[in-house]
Amino acid sequence: MKNCIALTISCIVFVLFSVDANAGGYLGASIGSTSIEEPSLMDDSGYKITGGIQTSDNIALEVSYVDLGEFSASSDTLQQLSNFFGTPAHASVAVSGVEMAVKGILPLSDKISIFGRLGLFFWNLDGNLSLQDFGSTTQSFEGNDLSYGIGINIHATEHLVVKAEFNRYDIKDGYYDIDYGFDAPQSPDISFDSYADFIGIGLELHF
Repeated sequence: MKNCIALTISCIVFVLFSVDANAGGYLGASIGSTSIEEPSLMDDSGYKITGGIQTSDNIALEVSYVDLGEFSASSDTLQQLSNFFGTPAHASVAVSGVEMAVKGILPLSDKISIFGRLGLFFWNLDGNLSLQDFGSTTQSFEGNDLSYGIGINIHATEHLVVKAEFNRYDIKDGYYDIDYGFDAPQSPDISFDSYADFIGIGLELHF
């Protein structure tokens, strides 16, 4: 995750220092609820930190650090894990990453505009498993997949924008051989073929 944050900061700095007289830079942040398309995992909350350049009234380029939260296993899933390993278990999946996107903007009035976003999400997934009789372990996986979303901007002032947004982040990267690293029964390979949704509100400071 530290690498993701460092990459995002570097990209945002580059984006902002690339602003010329015909483009407007902005910084933004959003918080909201998150869910992952996996019935065995519970919903959580997350946030985004964004830097962007609006090159025209209709186009912007953005770089964001996205933390989609930590999705804990449901009670039914924990019971299944406990039965499989023969000891009480706790499990969770944390997803974060860097998003690079193009945003299309459609002004509806001087104060209100709607937007659509299409990008690439460089994600990091940390799978955490804790077993009472064996200890705990974390395994990390990385990939990159599409991200897309829609939203609405409300210009509160000349420089301050209030926004509401919905974003979907694909997490699809094949099969993995899980090695827990301790003396416990091993499960078969697992596959990631899912997506996570972020619904949030936020602010942008334009300059």
